[in-house]
Amino acid sequence: MGNTRILFIASVQSYFDLLIEEQGKYIFTDISTHDPEPTLEGASQAEHIAKTIHTHIKKDIYKPISKIYSSPLKRALVVAIELEKKLHAPVYASDDLIGRLGTFYANIRSSYDDIKHEYPTVNLNSINSTTIPWQPEQEKEKFVIKRINEFLERITENLNPHDTVAVITHPDVLTLYTGRTVRCGEILYYDIPE
Repeated sequence: MGNTRILFIASVQSYFDLLIEEQGKYIFTDISTHDPEPTLEGASQAEHIAKTIHTHIKKDIYKPISKIYSSPLKRALVVAIELEKKLHAPVYASDDLIGRLGTFYANIRSSYDDIKHEYPTVNLNSINSTTIPWQPEQEKEKFVIKRINEFLERITENLNPHDTVAVITHPDVLTLYTGRTVRCGEILYYDIPE
């Protein structure tokens, strides 16, 4: 039997990321009540990611993707939708894939109804019907890793051993999970042993 494969994809650049670069530190109070749109570069990154993965599948570098899991934030969903267009795989949004929960992630996600309106093909069974509850402090690293591990365990329980799934989350989550710096739009291939 083969291994289940996870294609981790970091969300693309958004106006949230530009704010980080301009200020050089994490101060998000002025955007903590909305889900920032991808920048033009971010939208281009999403298209490039989908084309690259589609080409790699055609060349047998990657196996076909059976499901796409995404953070419900726009900078991740734009990648999921581009992949859906190219690969015709279903998209599932999950709050478990949002970045480190805490003060600056409080209520940043669009509402359930807004996501459903803007992304009608996305399955929203794995997100809360309300916004994420505010937390006074940023989530600790070990809890982020635990949350991602539990998410991966849940999604791989019902997969065939040779399945490949795409998981779109945020660079901060992938940096913590992999132990190396991950940039917007980066693709990582990961085997889950049997």
